[in-house]
Amino acid sequence: VVTTATAGSLYVDTLGYHDGMLIVTTGAVTSTGTDLYTVTVWEGDVTSSMAATTITAAVGGTTAGSTVAVARISDLNVARKRYLQARLTMTATTISFAGSATFALTNKESNPVN
Repeated sequence: VVTTATAGSLYVDTLGYHDGMLIVTTGAVTSTGTDLYTVTVWEGDVTSSMAATTITAAVGGTTAGSTVAVARISDLNVARKRYLQARLTMTATTISFAGSATFALTNKESNPVN
């Protein structure tokens, strides 16, 4: 179960990767039209200095049941900083939800030959 107090404690090092995706999965979300759970990508050159980006994936609103939301993170280590973190913000009556945020990274600089 993720809350705004527990989300965003781990970091992902993207050194050597060129592209990525934020994948947010939830268990059953029961929400009204105003309940919104938003996972925002934070970035930084070092883990002690993180700042919010405009990359988000949101669930809730009129959505009910299990949900998957995704957001592409392009130009890793070019337009994006080295370290990424997922943080949860919400405008909801229930201030937690069963879910996770995962970073999928691709296009590594030193891929295998085949």
